[in-house]
Amino acid sequence: MKNDFKLVIIILFISLFFALSNFIIYIIPFQKKSIILKNEVEISSISLVSKGENIFEVEIIPSKYEKYCSLDNNFFIEMQDNTCIVSVSKKGDSTIYFKDEKGIISDSLKIDNYVLDVHIDDKYYLALGSFLTLKDTITYIGSKQVTYNYDKTIIDVLDNEFITLKRGETILEIKYNNEVIKKSKIIVSDLIEKPVINARKKQLSCKIYSEEQANMQDEILASRIEKAGLSTRAGVVAAARFLTLEFPYRIPYFYENGRLHESSSHHADGEGRYYHVGLYLHKNKFSSIGKKVAGPSIWGCGLTNYEPNPPVYVPLTKMPNGLDCSGFVSWAILNGGFDIGDLGAGPTNYNYELPDTGEFVKLTKEIIASNIIKPGDLLSMQGHIAIIIGIDENNIYVAESLPRFRGVVANVYNKNKISKTFSHVVLMDKVYEIDGNLTYMW
Repeated sequence: MKNDFKLVIIILFISLFFALSNFIIYIIPFQKKSIILKNEVEISSISLVSKGENIFEVEIIPSKYEKYCSLDNNFFIEMQDNTCIVSVSKKGDSTIYFKDEKGIISDSLKIDNYVLDVHIDDKYYLALGSFLTLKDTITYIGSKQVTYNYDKTIIDVLDNEFITLKRGETILEIKYNNEVIKKSKIIVSDLIEKPVINARKKQLSCKIYSEEQANMQDEILASRIEKAGLSTRAGVVAAARFLTLEFPYRIPYFYENGRLHESSSHHADGEGRYYHVGLYLHKNKFSSIGKKVAGPSIWGCGLTNYEPNPPVYVPLTKMPNGLDCSGFVSWAILNGGFDIGDLGAGPTNYNYELPDTGEFVKLTKEIIASNIIKPGDLLSMQGHIAIIIGIDENNIYVAESLPRFRGVVANVYNKNKISKTFSHVVLMDKVYEIDGNLTYMW
């Protein structure tokens, strides 16, 4: 009996040993594994909120619902709508932790190699020999940079700056981690030039553009204004810059045969004026022309002139149609997004002139030195109006149309001498209200 009892004890001991071993081998690891699974979180998306020089404020959404987040696994902040907003290093050496409602903390997740923002246009129009800079238009965390696919016969790249090589089109693909994240169409055209002041620009001739080319010129103009900001100061400046700096010809000067505005003694549409959106380069625009005196006639084509200014301007002779001074400024303001009317140059005793639209201030050295004058403001002297398209340390760059310039041109005036030419400045803040993407130089 004693031996039987001992045998039973031994069997029970062995059974208990094996049961405990199985518990240690199978049950405990299973429990640890299930805890790890509950802590497994990934970054579902990350997007840019704002950026500084070396720090980005980002919005991070985890792959599953979490309650808190932390960059140091110490101070946790409560998340709103499963979104964590934190400031991280541009270098890609930041980490983030998540904590759920039960207080279980996830493993650290490194915030590295993420594209936060790709701010480029769907389409670019570029002149031959010009550059397209994409620096600072692509924001990413970490050291791994984007790569590009494109037709190397059309454009080529060096340090995120593309140079145009020949006329044509190519699709620019921007890739990150071997995935295409953005595409942009690049159109290299000889319909535009690099934006420079060119005093020897040829005068526009009659009917040199096909309908397709004229339509593309309108598209390019619209793209410049849209990028600057339609219905902003910058949009007006973009229109004036385009016609004087990028358009390859000088629009002729033509004394107006009348205006559309009711204050004009003669009513005419597109005769020394063109108070419409777009360029007046093809007869397809004739359908929009209303009141006529001697027209219609597109820019560069002959139109009967009624103003005496010998020896060039002789009454009842034909001159190339174009824009007078107030016609050009009114056109630029309209195309920039402000319909203030087809107004004259002034200043006169009549109402409804361009100097009446803003704050009419005497142009003095003190006003110039005060830096309150901005591109988009107007410059006036008796019978003439112009628009500022650029300002640097020493000069003011002015777009204007006069008979002695034979059309619409960009001129450079030294700040110390400009008051000898123009008597007043028209400050246009009340008209534009918003600056938009304004640059003081192009």
